Amino acid sequence: MRKKYLLIIITFLVLMLPNGCSNSSADHEERTADRVTTETKTSVADPKREFQQLELDTSYQFDLDGDGKEDSFTCTRDGEEGEAAFIINQHSFPVFVARGLAGIYYYSYSKEDTYILYTYGQYGGNTTVVCRFTGDDLEEVADLNVLDRNNVLDASGKEINLETSHYHPNHFMGINEVSSDVPSIQFKATYILDSRKHTFELEDGICDALDDYELTYTGEDYTLSDSYTDGNQDGFTLSKGDKVRLSHMFYQQNPAEEEPDLILYGLTKDGKTGWLKKEFEDGVKFDY
Repeated sequence: MRKKYLLIIITFLVLMLPNGCSNSSADHEERTADRVTTETKTSVADPKREFQQLELDTSYQFDLDGDGKEDSFTCTRDGEEGEAAFIINQHSFPVFVARGLAGIYYYSYSKEDTYILYTYGQYGGNTTVVCRFTGDDLEEVADLNVLDRNNVLDASGKEINLETSHYHPNHFMGINEVSSDVPSIQFKATYILDSRKHTFELEDGICDALDDYELTYTGEDYTLSDSYTDGNQDGFTLSKGDKVRLSHMFYQQNPAEEEPDLILYGLTKDGKTGWLKKEFEDGVKFDY
């Protein structure tokens, strides 16, 4: 009888043993996989390219100077009016923000090209500034300003895209004295990074309209320029009642501050684009 019971017990243990080992091994493998997955996560930014909007009073870990080590970054409001502070590796760098910050961004094209962008408000508009951390100093490398208002849209590769417009619509139009309730006309301005010089240049000076802005010409016959590079009136002619689309803007900053920047509007009709200089004759009028 004892042998019978002993044989039953041994048989039961033999049958149960492989399953028990198998479950234990699976559980161990699952736990190991979870642990490996967790350990491989990192807060280091993608060295090839990355764009991220940052928040105030929040600590971030980025390699800002390209030395392969993480730097801590925090933007906080400073005690001085019109100033904020970028705190990098526990060192505080004051930045001028006039009427306040409108946005902070991290942008990295490569290990050697990593930047902090910030937009701050001014009276009648705002400005976007690009900074670069060199390991012991914070350098301002560019002002991305086309018109009065400049807000960062996104960044990809070597391109930073801004939404730009004038603060007052009638000032922006410069075409007719429209009422202040007309919405601003917005363009996309693309700046290109020169990674060798750590500078940014406006791509060809051409800004594309971000919406479909239709104008009706109400003035005297007027011939536009076929190119934004010269003032020759060799394009198509506008006649009263013509409907055109404000599709582009050419912008060129004048190095002499006392002189106005060069602005031409690209007007499209029947698939053709003609260019109108902002300083137009009195007989040129549009309804919007």
